[in-house]
Amino acid sequence: MKRFAAAVAFGLIVVAMAASIRADDADPTGIWEWKSGPAAKASQTNELSLKRDGDNLAGSLFHYNSEFPSLPKSGQDQIRRNVTIEISDGTIRDGRIFFKVAQSFNGRKIVSTYTGKIEGDLIKGRIRVGSLSRDWQAKRADH
Repeated sequence: MKRFAAAVAFGLIVVAMAASIRADDADPTGIWEWKSGPAAKASQTNELSLKRDGDNLAGSLFHYNSEFPSLPKSGQDQIRRNVTIEISDGTIRDGRIFFKVAQSFNGRKIVSTYTGKIEGDLIKGRIRVGSLSRDWQAKRADH
């Protein structure tokens, strides 16, 4: 009976360690990028910076167009300061992320809700704004 109890205890430890390793694999901390915009126009690059603290996510979202990289660093820094948006209500559970981004357009507050699943160096999910939604897929940046 003692051997059986020891084997069960050992099995539980192994399962707990495997779950911990899987949770670490889904760590969203870092910079994530994806492109969006109509194909006929200049595309926009979206840069999502995430930091995990337990089940909570903090971070910011920054959008820039194809002209941004050609600006001097001082210009890039000024634009980044002025248009970076903090995320809110960020959470992560079992590799699934959730957060909101609030922006103002013409005096109206627009809230976008992002959901996604981390799969290695990819996040695949949906962005919802009111009754509209679309897919998004971000890659971990090489920064």
